[in-house]
Amino acid sequence: MKVGLLTIHDIYNYGSVLQAYATQRSLASLDLDTYIIDYKYPNALHKTNRSLISELKARSLSFANSALKDLILDRKYSTYCRNYAESKKAWYQLSEKGYPTRKALLENAPICDAYVVGSDQVWHPRSAANDPSFFLDFAPAGCRKISYASSFGATSIPRELFDNYRAGLLSLDFISVREKSGVKLVRELTGRNAELVLDPTLLLTREEWMAQAVFPPIDKPYILCYGANSRSTYMERLALHIQRHTGWKIVRINGTFFDAFDRKIDYVLDAGPREWLGYMSNAALIIGQSFHATAFAVNFGKPFVSLLRGLPDHDSRQRDFLDMVGCGENIIVCGEPMPDIKSINFFPEKPRTESILCELRESSFEFLAKTLS
Repeated sequence: MKVGLLTIHDIYNYGSVLQAYATQRSLASLDLDTYIIDYKYPNALHKTNRSLISELKARSLSFANSALKDLILDRKYSTYCRNYAESKKAWYQLSEKGYPTRKALLENAPICDAYVVGSDQVWHPRSAANDPSFFLDFAPAGCRKISYASSFGATSIPRELFDNYRAGLLSLDFISVREKSGVKLVRELTGRNAELVLDPTLLLTREEWMAQAVFPPIDKPYILCYGANSRSTYMERLALHIQRHTGWKIVRINGTFFDAFDRKIDYVLDAGPREWLGYMSNAALIIGQSFHATAFAVNFGKPFVSLLRGLPDHDSRQRDFLDMVGCGENIIVCGEPMPDIKSINFFPEKPRTESILCELRESSFEFLAKTLS
């Protein structure tokens, strides 16, 4: 069976690249001829909701940041881009044709026996509000359409988008989502019961990920910090707080131009997805302020803290996952007073968590096998 996978795969985001690879690999492990539909995201369609001020601000910040990188950190920035490109080249099986716009996708859709959308935040309003492609509406009539681990990235949808979402969701043959909040949203919008499954990065074992990793040249214990945003003062304060008790060095993946001159923290500005895996795997402790940092910490059996922003829409992804695997006590909310180190639950109940992960991994593969048989 030939399967076309539509996901967010070509942006500079570790989680997006890792989940795209994991979804494709998991489908291929079921003897399915799978490729990623090379649909460009974001394109002009996904920017129509942005105000002129926010668009100009984004462009000016992007220009300033890239100009500084080009002038002073050119070598690291070039390595960063090259590492991303090498990971995607090694991992992805892409469609023969690229689709730079929705119009191109509609006019010449790839021919498959089945189409899968997911995972990541493919149904976030910024992705799907103006683009029903993420509900697979381009697929020819009669073809099977499946959602795997799709995420809304929010606990609610703007009321003016209800009709669009309802129509898109009802057009799918099978629906699975990544969060409990997603199950609730699908039920509210359509009356249908969506299946709760694992993020695809968790379908691969630690050993399978380690075979893809590039390990850092660090031979001493370190605290690894990672958040999807380049700046998190609370994360850095927490890391320094823990360092005073452990003596471990602090490594932070991601950051801004100015962070390169910080002497308290080692900022890694050139890691690609494979390097990211290596840093995660070798860390003595992980402080994560992103869904995928949290997911990999659990999958790798690492001591960790999951930072929440105190914003329900942002926090639901991490909180739902941690509750699902029995690690809700590993949460700290940004802005809270620095905790007593002895009160932090760094260590999940490893045997219990591994058992839950194995059960969820099995049921998630069963969903894929059932819907694509």
